[in-house]
Amino acid sequence: MELEDGRNNRVLIVDDEEHTHQSFEGMLKPVLPEASTEDLARAFGSEVAEPFFPELELSHATSGREAFQIVKDS
Repeated sequence: MELEDGRNNRVLIVDDEEHTHQSFEGMLKPVLPEASTEDLARAFGSEVAEPFFPELELSHATSGREAFQIVKDS
């Protein structure tokens, strides 16, 4: 998937520690209710009825070799 400006929404998290993957996933997944995101959008002058935060496609790898294969296959 691509964002409106042509950038993609994919994030590859590479680390051998499971808690690091969980931490990044917690930071990168929007957890605010839709009403809160609408309030934030209005506060920043947005009239668009779309989600304020982009939905990111997260991939996980536990090694450089695994990350390379994910990038190569995508």
